[in-house]
Amino acid sequence: MSDDTYETAKTAHIDEHPETKRFVDEHQALWQYVSSIKETEDLAQARKDLESITELLPGHLTMEEGPGGVFDAMRAASDRLDDVLERLEIDHRRMRRIMVKLPLLRDDPEELREIKSFALYLEVHEARERQALEVARGNG
Repeated sequence: MSDDTYETAKTAHIDEHPETKRFVDEHQALWQYVSSIKETEDLAQARKDLESITELLPGHLTMEEGPGGVFDAMRAASDRLDDVLERLEIDHRRMRRIMVKLPLLRDDPEELREIKSFALYLEVHEARERQALEVARGNG
């Protein structure tokens, strides 16, 4: 993103930020995968949903926390979000570590439980991100 585009994004309403629609759309996709994992006892299905999450999540996290990303736009929209966004970035680092660890558990008796645990962590994290978006929109 160029410096001019970044400055425009900084001062524009959060919904005018070029990545906000992608942020919302990807959160909806992540919710579907998380819901599927929470509801299943089928390890193959949980693995399939986890694979979808691990394909989507790295780019999603970069879009959120990268320079000029959604988190920068949220910070510009509300000075009340600094601590929240810092916590979300800490969550992102933890999620990256978990995504490296989970494939190592393949065929471990605890694999399904660990996948479900990650899905629950992601669910809570995504809810906090949606709350932050609402604050940035002036609704919280």
